[in-house]
Amino acid sequence: MASVGRIYDITLHDPVEEDEQALANMHVLEQNTYRYKKDEKAYYFTKEDLLAHPPLISTNTMEQYAPDNQPELVTEPLPEQVYIMDNDPDEARKLAAVPDEWSQAISREFISSYEMLSGRAVQIVDQETYAAIKGSEHKVLVAQVDDYLKYKADLKAMDERQMKSEKAEEKQKVLLHHEEDFFDG
Repeated sequence: MASVGRIYDITLHDPVEEDEQALANMHVLEQNTYRYKKDEKAYYFTKEDLLAHPPLISTNTMEQYAPDNQPELVTEPLPEQVYIMDNDPDEARKLAAVPDEWSQAISREFISSYEMLSGRAVQIVDQETYAAIKGSEHKVLVAQVDDYLKYKADLKAMDERQMKSEKAEEKQKVLLHHEEDFFDG
């Protein structure tokens, strides 16, 4: 039933050397890395990266589950320059909505927690738009292994490094806001 929600066993944002070494010792069935930029408003993925290496998505749903259903590559085209996945109706009216298959892949496979978004939208943009974005550049690695339980210790260590990294980033964000308040006040 876990395959209804997620296909990839591993989602790593800005993987470190220890993550790369652990992955090298696993039998990886599928692995992709995608660049993205992040600012206060959104996460921006390049449609060229996504189309060059489409991610897998589940063909199962909670309503229609069959154990023999195999994951499929996202096949929906991305002809628009910019797409948005957002709860803000004003922004959603201005830009094309992220197509369903891409939305499923991003929300289930790339985003590691609800806290990660923290009010940010997700956009898929062309290379020209991406180059003009001033946010910090990152990468997300997704991978599927042959036997999740065989690598349980390594996967747990990866998860702990990710949580530590997210907490450090959140702490840095709080410090920056306090500095802004101090200098503005």
